[in-house]
Amino acid sequence: MFKQYGIDIAIEKLRPGAKYSLSNYEITAWDDPEGREPPTREEMLDQIEKDKKDYEYHIYQMMRFKEYPEGYVQLDMLWHDMNNDVIPGKNGVWYNEIKKVKEKYPKPTEPLELD
Repeated sequence: MFKQYGIDIAIEKLRPGAKYSLSNYEITAWDDPEGREPPTREEMLDQIEKDKKDYEYHIYQMMRFKEYPEGYVQLDMLWHDMNNDVIPGKNGVWYNEIKKVKEKYPKPTEPLELD
């Protein structure tokens, strides 16, 4: 899994299309076709914190995705449940496999607040 926040991502979000060089997290060269100034260190750190919050809020989705059975396996589970007259209901293989993953990585109950 990869991070979805950091200095490069923050600069791209704050000044889309700008070209720059970094050295030790400091902007050493700046070229912005729109003539904007480089973002301040505070702006970059604020953006990184927002992106980190967003990442941490949605991590459950990524963790679930890694553990769900592959699509064709899920379809086979559904077919067998239907073939065995289990659907509708919560006794089938597919339902219980998906339920295990959802319970292991629950959806956050608090809304995401970035500001």
